[in-house]
Amino acid sequence: MKWLRKHRPAPGTAFGFAALMVALGGVAFAAIPDSNGIIHGCFKNNGNLRVVESAADCRNNENVLGWSQQGPQGPKGDTGVTGPQGREGTSGSNVVARARSTGDPVTLVDLAYGAPPSSASTIPMADATWTQAPGAIDRYFGQATITSPAPRGCPVFQSDYYSYAVLYLLVDGRLVGQANLAATGTGNYYTGNPDEVFSDSNGLTFTIRFYTSLYDFEQSAPVGHTLSVKAFDTCQNGTHYTVDSVKMDVVGTK
Repeated sequence: MKWLRKHRPAPGTAFGFAALMVALGGVAFAAIPDSNGIIHGCFKNNGNLRVVESAADCRNNENVLGWSQQGPQGPKGDTGVTGPQGREGTSGSNVVARARSTGDPVTLVDLAYGAPPSSASTIPMADATWTQAPGAIDRYFGQATITSPAPRGCPVFQSDYYSYAVLYLLVDGRLVGQANLAATGTGNYYTGNPDEVFSDSNGLTFTIRFYTSLYDFEQSAPVGHTLSVKAFDTCQNGTHYTVDSVKMDVVGTK
């Protein structure tokens, strides 16, 4: 008995140990909320409320109450106000003009190779005007269909002699591109591009491309432009090339 009195734990120590056991028991066994997210409670008519693990823990004189940590989804809210318009994005490239020749094929006049465009025949073009948008760079692409007057072009007297048909592309009167067709005494036709070599054994009508190195650089304000095509040949014996059609596209890039 003396030993028990001597070693009996203090009341505070016993209370702390009991609290620890309750806490540990709660960690081990409590399931609040339950697996479905429901918090269960029991309340009396006098307003006293206690939280329990499940509705089955309520006593006969208590009412069952359950609620969720996260409530049910509410109704859809009203549509918000429209936000400010965003900045204009880049538009990439698009065709801003499609100019096409009109009327009958044009028979060319003979001039010396390298003659100025003002002396050449005019190829009538439709839809040849457009407006260059601010900040856009305009480039030119096109092709022409040409018929030779006879095999090997104009009659030639030397196998290495060339006869030419030349087309000039002008924008606002400025020379921006050119298309050539040269015939030799050997029966071949050349355009200046190694990939474009034709033979008169395959016919006398050829589609050739324009080669352009110039373009209209971007401007700060809209600018109107007009496209035109001039052409001539070097035949001097009364037979000439004819231009059957010309197609030109203007591509604007921002």
